[in-house]
Amino acid sequence: MNRRKDRKEKRKELTSQANLKPTDIVLEVGPGTGNLTVRILNQCRKVTAVEMDPRMAAEVQKRVLGT
Repeated sequence: MNRRKDRKEKRKELTSQANLKPTDIVLEVGPGTGNLTVRILNQCRKVTAVEMDPRMAAEVQKRVLGT
């Protein structure tokens, strides 16, 4: 399995094990570019993401804007 597919599977596994509900509000610390954030957001009501790096914060914000 290539690296990209492996990461995708990990994100899928994490969100599955989290047992998220449509009413959940999630705090994500260090979302980076937002790959996991997008998966979480598709399964819950709201995600509050805290990112210290302004470049990464701008990237994750751009990815989820309007979601």
